[in-house]
Amino acid sequence: MRKSHSLALAVLSLGSALAAEPAVTRNFWDFESESSRFLDRVGGVNGTVTAATTVLIGDGHHTGGAAMNAVATIASSNDYVAVNGTSSGFHQPGMGAFSVSLWFRMPVATGADRGIFDFSGDTVTDGPQMLLTAANSLNFRVDGSGSYNLVAALPGSTVEDGQWHFVTAVYDPALTTGTLKVYLDGSTVTSSASRGATAATAIVSPEKCWLGTFNVGTTAQVKGLNGDLDDLAYYSGALTEQQIGQLHAGTLQPGDLAPPAGITLTSYGRADVTGESTLKWLSVDGTEYTVWGSTDLSEWTEVTVSPVEGTGSEVEFSHTPPGSPSAYFYQVRDN
Repeated sequence: MRKSHSLALAVLSLGSALAAEPAVTRNFWDFESESSRFLDRVGGVNGTVTAATTVLIGDGHHTGGAAMNAVATIASSNDYVAVNGTSSGFHQPGMGAFSVSLWFRMPVATGADRGIFDFSGDTVTDGPQMLLTAANSLNFRVDGSGSYNLVAALPGSTVEDGQWHFVTAVYDPALTTGTLKVYLDGSTVTSSASRGATAATAIVSPEKCWLGTFNVGTTAQVKGLNGDLDDLAYYSGALTEQQIGQLHAGTLQPGDLAPPAGITLTSYGRADVTGESTLKWLSVDGTEYTVWGSTDLSEWTEVTVSPVEGTGSEVEFSHTPPGSPSAYFYQVRDN
């Protein structure tokens, strides 16, 4: 029987720019039930309610494709979900691209900063953070090594309206050094800004992580969401605008981009000049693998001339997408 495992790898044609690392879901909290609470559906790093008892799991979020059953309700500025960012299985951004996507709802305007997530540490430097400022600017911040921090903002956001909104944040050094982008409700219109004189050699990795708030100074968590949070996903690599639109519409779920069971991708790269892509994965001795390609995730064509024979260790496959498409996806199948 043939088992299909989609690696959901995208190859981007970006002119003279470096190729973006494709997005792969590393951590995903869907807040689906009281019994599972804050289980990480992909990385196995579980969250816990911290600082209060008003983080509840309740009905909500029927926006974007298939209805979602439940959401996390964060009712106080002092409430949040705590996740250990140094736990095995939690994504560390390092030097590469990464993305975050989530749904949130803010019922009333408070005239105060409201934290959405904070993948940070107890230091003066901060990892990825997102907040709505008192001036209604939706900010995505990343700090890195040296004199380097970046903020991408959507000023004048009108999201304190009691409606569900979908927000995606992308850090992608392959586009322009230190590029940050924020997409609101799937819109391709983004705003980018930066500050800091020295390009980072590494992005600050999460030491501690908080969902539904952000830290002030070092450890204080007093800027809570005062609203609802759902389907928060943390990805290695850069989500494409096509994927962001699909996530917003519900035709793509964060779990669809997760590393498949049975096949572990170890590396992916693309040559700038030729466009040749190289995939490496851990294989099972005696198992044959075929690789399939697609430009739209709907129709797949086998691109292997002959099956790749498993060795019980890492195997490699290279391929050049035909016609220099703007996006190209790969799927590995074990036969």
